[in-house]
Amino acid sequence: MEDFIIKKKHVIGVSVLILAIMLVGMSTTKIEPGYAGVMYNMSGGIQDNTLSQGLKFKAPWVKVIEYPISKETVYMSMFAKEGSPDNDSFDISSKDGKLVNVDVQYTYMMDVEKLPQIFTRFRGQDDNYIEDTFIRARVKEIANIISTKYEVLEIYGEKRDELNKKVYTMLKEELGEEGIILANFSFTRIQPDPETQKAIQDRVNARQRLEQAKTEQERAIIEAETRKEQARIAAEEKVLKAQGDADAVRISAEAEAEANKIVAVSLTPSLVEYTKINKWNGELPTVSGSNAIISMGVE
Repeated sequence: MEDFIIKKKHVIGVSVLILAIMLVGMSTTKIEPGYAGVMYNMSGGIQDNTLSQGLKFKAPWVKVIEYPISKETVYMSMFAKEGSPDNDSFDISSKDGKLVNVDVQYTYMMDVEKLPQIFTRFRGQDDNYIEDTFIRARVKEIANIISTKYEVLEIYGEKRDELNKKVYTMLKEELGEEGIILANFSFTRIQPDPETQKAIQDRVNARQRLEQAKTEQERAIIEAETRKEQARIAAEEKVLKAQGDADAVRISAEAEAEANKIVAVSLTPSLVEYTKINKWNGELPTVSGSNAIISMGVE
């Protein structure tokens, strides 16, 4: 009888311990880093306050749903390595009726102040459900709404950034109304159909040929201008040389004339006689005939 009582107490003790553990388990919840918890009281509805990260106590009848309040990056890509094992790329339509296959990347988080609103709006579904059924659907829909305003060559080429910004702006506004903050959005791949791709490549090739022709024309103009400038410089050099030679001849002639003028002015009769005497060689005058003129022998 005593052993039975002991066993009974032991069973009761174990049961109480198990019950206590169960109550503790039902009364605590762990909020992961980067998340916040919304509490739903089955008898009173959603509570205004949310739970931050860490181990938290709650009533056993309160349900807690976690939502990300740090940035979550999502890839919708045809490549499995970029986030999903499936092909998550999708087609958008252009203004001229072409289909363009695209990959996108976006980053979002839940507004912690609007978590109760999110819980109510999506009937207590978690963030994975919201992302898969709502956010992705809005991404595809809005991308198509904006893309139909552009021709396929614009989507692929010069209007790509503009398309990206308009999709981001519209998507951010709509998600924001639901308490979802869109941090960024971008098209990471835009791939037209093969026919359009060929047309685009032909256009690129034609543009490259045009640019090459312009470059060659500009080079020819530069070379012609260079030759013209070189000819001008050579002509100027010749003119300067001729002018220099002429100036040299003129200066030499002027100098010689000036010297002759000085000599002419200085030739007095006395100087002439003195010069003759200096040139006499000492020989006596010679006479030829009765009327011969006597010469001093000055040459």
